[in-house]
Amino acid sequence: MEIALVQTDIKYLKTSENLAHLDSLVAECHGADLVLLPEIFHYPFTGTADLDRQLADGEARQWLAAKAKQLNAHVGGTVAVTDGGRTFNRFFIVRPDGEASHYDKRHLFSMGGEREIFAAGGGVTPIAIGDCIVLPQVCYDLRFPVFSRNTSGYHLAVYAANWPQARADAWLSLLKARAIENQCYVAGVNRTGKTGDINYGGNSIVFGPRGEIVARAEGSDQQIVKARIDLSMLSHFRQRFPVLADIDSFQID
Repeated sequence: MEIALVQTDIKYLKTSENLAHLDSLVAECHGADLVLLPEIFHYPFTGTADLDRQLADGEARQWLAAKAKQLNAHVGGTVAVTDGGRTFNRFFIVRPDGEASHYDKRHLFSMGGEREIFAAGGGVTPIAIGDCIVLPQVCYDLRFPVFSRNTSGYHLAVYAANWPQARADAWLSLLKARAIENQCYVAGVNRTGKTGDINYGGNSIVFGPRGEIVARAEGSDQQIVKARIDLSMLSHFRQRFPVLADIDSFQID
């Protein structure tokens, strides 16, 4: 399976402008089976409740569906969605026919005011894209390894993020750890640019199951990072070194 990570800046209060800019970037992703965008790719999260509640509209969701059809690919990104009177940071993965699977971000970054805006999601169900089983995760989820423990045999974990450059070492180290401990591919797609006083350095990257770098962004500029997910190699590695057979049993409340 071929994946493409879209590393880009996100302009504050500029949803239509951001989506128009992304039109040209995702055009470079033809041939990919899965195209991934940063967290809240159309409107950067600020932690200011009155402004961020404006995120809950349908323009970005319609754009995801249009791009999935245009590229004949699955396209994933997070959008603020109001559902049952609560607002979630919802990670959609949209198929070419417009049907969508989703996961609501469970771990909310309380230090940044996220709990004042969003409700926490529950469990997460992996998504099948062809023969590849994908686990969607969002930004801060990366710091909680129990939640992503590979009890379902997924092949690829994907993290859509707005991760500050000041904590870039943690971003790269944790992504690599998730790949090694879960014997899977891990893709992290992050934004660039600056909102308020926070700089975002990109560092979008794909790790393989041994912790090896499969593909990564070159610098912090906007760019497309492409990688191949080799399910045959992954299966062979798991058979030769069956770590997942010895994992601990647990239940998440």
